[in-house]
Amino acid sequence: MIKLTINTKRKLLGLLTLFSLATTALAVTPYDGVASNGDTIRLVDLGLPSGTLWADRNIGADCPADTGNYYAWGETEQKKFYTWGTYMCTTSDECGTTYDPVFAALGNNPDISGTLFDAATVIWGNNYRMPTLAQIDELNNASLTTWTWTVQTDKQGHSMNGYLVTSKSNGNSIFLPASGYMDNAYLDGFGTEGSYRSAMRCNDLKYQAYVLYFNHSASKHNSMYGSRFAGRVIRPVSVQAATNVNEFSAQVVIPSCESKKTLRDGHLFITLPNGNTYHLNGSKK
Repeated sequence: MIKLTINTKRKLLGLLTLFSLATTALAVTPYDGVASNGDTIRLVDLGLPSGTLWADRNIGADCPADTGNYYAWGETEQKKFYTWGTYMCTTSDECGTTYDPVFAALGNNPDISGTLFDAATVIWGNNYRMPTLAQIDELNNASLTTWTWTVQTDKQGHSMNGYLVTSKSNGNSIFLPASGYMDNAYLDGFGTEGSYRSAMRCNDLKYQAYVLYFNHSASKHNSMYGSRFAGRVIRPVSVQAATNVNEFSAQVVIPSCESKKTLRDGHLFITLPNGNTYHLNGSKK
């Protein structure tokens, strides 16, 4: 008789549950388009050839200047620690095998857009998706958009660095905060880097997934890939396509909001939605 360890039983039960979910239609409660502070979430038409509409803020953000929540790839909840040990695949070698819940449910399909692994769809509803690699590359296209490093200021007078991405065809724009990323319990690159999740896993390196990355110090913004387990922010796109470049132009104004950042003795701290507070250099308080 074959005896299964508790850990193996847990994995098998999880895989059977995910397989059952994946074989049925994804049913989620439609998102009402209102942030937790009552502010309206806007879809911005950047006049892109694909017609993609980008949300004006990240998941979990009360306004465009907030970082929002951090997620591992394919997971839909925040957590305190972002490591392989806390991820759906407990080691990088498990990714792309039957121990990988995404692989078990979707096979070799690298795109989790619109599935139960897409945080934008699960949290905001069926009208929203994590962006694909093609949509990220389109946003980065220098012939379509201009990227300007700038600062957004909240009601408290605290600032958030990031890029203002402006359409060359209609002048509409979105702000991408330099939110950094979570590694274990530490927030790295805050204020200088952005690392935004996509719905696309790498084909050859199945433990990696594509991200929209920018680094102000290096003066670059591009698509690249990074570890699936790390905590990164998500900027949703809408499945609704723009039919007129001016259709959503009135929805581009970036509102102010209540900040989650505080100044203490001349130092800037950021408090994440899970209650953890970090100093700007990444040290947990």
